[in-house]
Amino acid sequence: MLADLDALIVVSSPWYDGASAAGQTLEWLANNGFTGLLHRTVVVLNDSDGHAARRDRALLAERFGGRGQKVIEMPFDEHLRPGGVIDVKDEINRVTRRRLMELAAACAEHFAATADRPRATG
Repeated sequence: MLADLDALIVVSSPWYDGASAAGQTLEWLANNGFTGLLHRTVVVLNDSDGHAARRDRALLAERFGGRGQKVIEMPFDEHLRPGGVIDVKDEINRVTRRRLMELAAACAEHFAATADRPRATG
């Protein structure tokens, strides 16, 4: 399944325990022949409760970005916290909406030009 992906989103908390799990995912991709997908991976630092320190978020963004991944910092938004269906037009704040658009654009950069184009695995 991974070989067929145009892009991958890895969501991480902005704390080191969650970031460690995200880092392990990226390492697994690198060590298991998915370096092409690794370069098409976007890391989302999701501040799910609004308590992440700016310094920690910046360090993690730098760490993931230094590995070549695009990093999107998703701010706390009370409408995202419960999960479920979200009306992105009316229910989320302006900054969150902007970040979701950035995430969509970052993934869309890697969409195959045609449906039958072979995807490089490496």
